[in-house]
Amino acid sequence: MSIMENAPAHFFCETIPDNGDICELSPEESRHAARALRVTEGDEIALLDGKGTRAYAEVSQIAGKNKREHLVCEVIHRSCFEPPRAKVNLYVALPRSNRAASIFRQATELGTWKITPIKCSRSVAKPDSARVKTRWHNEAKAAMKQSGNVFLPDINRPLTFEEALRNSEGSGIVGDEESGSETLRLEGESTGWIEVWVGPEGGFSKSEKESMFRLGLHGVRVSEWTLRVDTAVTALLGWLKGKVNPDDTCAQSRG
Repeated sequence: MSIMENAPAHFFCETIPDNGDICELSPEESRHAARALRVTEGDEIALLDGKGTRAYAEVSQIAGKNKREHLVCEVIHRSCFEPPRAKVNLYVALPRSNRAASIFRQATELGTWKITPIKCSRSVAKPDSARVKTRWHNEAKAAMKQSGNVFLPDINRPLTFEEALRNSEGSGIVGDEESGSETLRLEGESTGWIEVWVGPEGGFSKSEKESMFRLGLHGVRVSEWTLRVDTAVTALLGWLKGKVNPDDTCAQSRG
């Protein structure tokens, strides 16, 4: 059976070599492969570097134990992908508790290019920069492997609303339950950056919305009901994919 028919498990590999070359997974990935997924020698796996490269490889050796496992494989077929024409930058006021983790997973699965946590006037959670390099990044990496997305999103340090607005290009949408039925096509934004802004549980304040709309961002309502932050992120990103480059399915392979 071919490796494509096998639907092999995906693993992160920071540097993927050329066809026929040998590479070794990190201790963490090797341990996950050997213990959790029961990968054995001769199995076929998929490798992702998070930068647009995917490869299929055959496991040639699994050695070690007691957290010292290492997995060696030979690359069978390596493909590189072009970035999408429209890159989404998600500005989101994170909720408290583990619901924040689902935002990074779902945003990664939906192909978000950059995620920027923001602190708004009604924010309750106060995210710190240290978590950007740890849990949030790990959540995104796990979602990349689960979904097969070849691009790992860039996760920025948390910004205040004012800092984020200064960085804004004014090209994108704001989740706003007070907006009317939205038929926005975003015709002029089929290339470059598109921003998606999602506020805290209490929503953006009146002054925050006025500032965003003055900048040129568009209010969008995707439900007649009030959505939780993590639900709003998924709904808005899904809505956007149908409006901008609907035929641009992720990225095109260049060999």
